[in-house]
Amino acid sequence: LHYPLRRQRQMCIRDRDEMPEHLHMSKLFDDPIVCLMRSDCAYAKRTAKDAMTVEDYLSLPHAAPSQILPGYHGTIDTFLEKQNLQRNIVVESAHFRMLPYMVEKTDLVLTAGQQFTSFYEKTLSLKSYSVPIKFPPLRFYQLWHERVHQATEHKWLRCLLYTSPSPRDKRQS
Repeated sequence: LHYPLRRQRQMCIRDRDEMPEHLHMSKLFDDPIVCLMRSDCAYAKRTAKDAMTVEDYLSLPHAAPSQILPGYHGTIDTFLEKQNLQRNIVVESAHFRMLPYMVEKTDLVLTAGQQFTSFYEKTLSLKSYSVPIKFPPLRFYQLWHERVHQATEHKWLRCLLYTSPSPRDKRQS
């Protein structure tokens, strides 16, 4: 979901640190970055899960989400840009959830959060790799507007989301 919060939206979940000042927020969890590829592609067959090099990572053919706005780069590419690095993006998709299906049928790789990739690693013939670049984790937040800040049902929902189980400790910094 994206902000600004419209009347029909009561809450949204985001993965960016830049938040509008008029919204309340609380951190939900951190999600480490991993690389996902087809388990039987040539690279996956010859490389251990934790043996990818920076050179390999940058040169492998990447699938990535399309830019939302002209000049806007996502979390991964913004971080790489600050390090004077650039990955080899050969395919972009406006539909992020379609990217694992593209990766499954090609030699493309996808860089994403571990919680997202773990689902597809279990359901498709995909394998995740440790990324050789020290990306900061994706940090997910819940945001809500002042008009629902004191609403009992909204407090209940926020608490439910905040305390729901996670494969990792959500309170990591």
